[in-house]
Amino acid sequence: MHPGRRRASGAGYNGMNPKAKLKGHHMLEGINKLMMFGLGALNMTRERAEELFEECVRRGQAQQSQRDSFVRDVIDASNRTKQDIEDLINRQVQQVVSKLHLATREDLARVEAKLDQLLAREK
Repeated sequence: MHPGRRRASGAGYNGMNPKAKLKGHHMLEGINKLMMFGLGALNMTRERAEELFEECVRRGQAQQSQRDSFVRDVIDASNRTKQDIEDLINRQVQQVVSKLHLATREDLARVEAKLDQLLAREK
């Protein structure tokens, strides 16, 4: 800060209220946790699902009788997410490839057949 200037009351760096800055930090932290959860969901194993369940039980958010359905649901959700991501990637790759105007197998087969016809005429 410039020596002759005073910071406005309650203002943090860049004029931002410290509480607002802290709230923004929590929001980014929440987004980061969601992203990490999403990535973790892609690599979900039965063991990890059981660990998550035990953590929910410790917090009082689940009962032991729900264990099997919880683990099954988490693994099923992970598998669906994997499939959805794979489908999305396949669609994106197909779009990119189609924009490149590359020859398809069918195009090459057609050219090959035409070349065979031309070579056969020369004989």
